Amino acid sequence: MQKSIIYDVEIIRATYPKDQPKDPALEYCKWSDYLNMGISIITVYVSHGFNSYPAGIRTFINQESKIPYEFPDFRLLLEEQPIVLGFNSPRFDDKVAAANGIEITTNYDIFARTRAAAEGGGTYSVKNLAAANGLYKGEGALAPILWQMGKRDEVIAYGKQEMESLVRILQLGLRGELKNPNHDSLINLPQTNLDMSYYSEVQL
Repeated sequence: MQKSIIYDVEIIRATYPKDQPKDPALEYCKWSDYLNMGISIITVYVSHGFNSYPAGIRTFINQESKIPYEFPDFRLLLEEQPIVLGFNSPRFDDKVAAANGIEITTNYDIFARTRAAAEGGGTYSVKNLAAANGLYKGEGALAPILWQMGKRDEVIAYGKQEMESLVRILQLGLRGELKNPNHDSLINLPQTNLDMSYYSEVQL
């Protein structure tokens, strides 16, 4: 099989709240300001076949909360030229990574593939897909707040739980067993020229 990763970033600075005042104890950033978001952790599912790391979920941590930070250990994975998967990552994670000097391009966007394969409209967020399929999904907006409060173990645990849900969502979709959160139907992710067969049977 070809090497592949699923990756997800969590940011350091919170985005400006819409309906409540800012907390003076926190640092904030705009949604479009990818550099000043910073990256606290990158959670990755690593497939078999890598020389740098064994298969499974791995968390890369910005221990000193540097902005920008290039995550040299994560870059070791990218040097092996894997297929890159993510969830809405071309619109967000890839851009945040690029602002931190990490060259990465998502090859398979689980969000876009799921929405394209689904019947009818609706919302296909990780939260909605997870809820419809009995999976866990925490509140991502809390991750930068928890990080700034020093609750790093909680952010790392959140990242791992979300990655477990992403792997399972992909697995169910490839099997044609992913429940549509908006309609009484199942979502069947079609095969592509990328080797996705590994994720049909992966065990966490």
